[in-house]
Amino acid sequence: MSILFVMGFSFADEHIRKITLRAANANPTLLVVIFAYDNNPQFDFVNKTNNNNVMVLTPSLFKESNKTDENTYKKQVIDDITNFDLATINNVFSLINKEIPTIYGK
Repeated sequence: MSILFVMGFSFADEHIRKITLRAANANPTLLVVIFAYDNNPQFDFVNKTNNNNVMVLTPSLFKESNKTDENTYKKQVIDDITNFDLATINNVFSLINKEIPTIYGK
């Protein structure tokens, strides 16, 4: 499985949007995770793939999916999210980086 994290890109560039869609459609093991800047993304990317392998992650969706986490530091980082700017994404990736070895037992 491969993961493509997309941040800071609105998919307004048709050339890159088409390449990304083609890759998602051609490779069902590719997961595309798009960090939308705010809760109102201006693109409809998810419904255009054949493999259900594109996820648009908004700040509110991220908060909702992590609301039961009891880690105090993580809870504070998540509660402070209002949009996915560069600083926020760096904080989120530091959390993900700490959890990946636990998830995969490494």
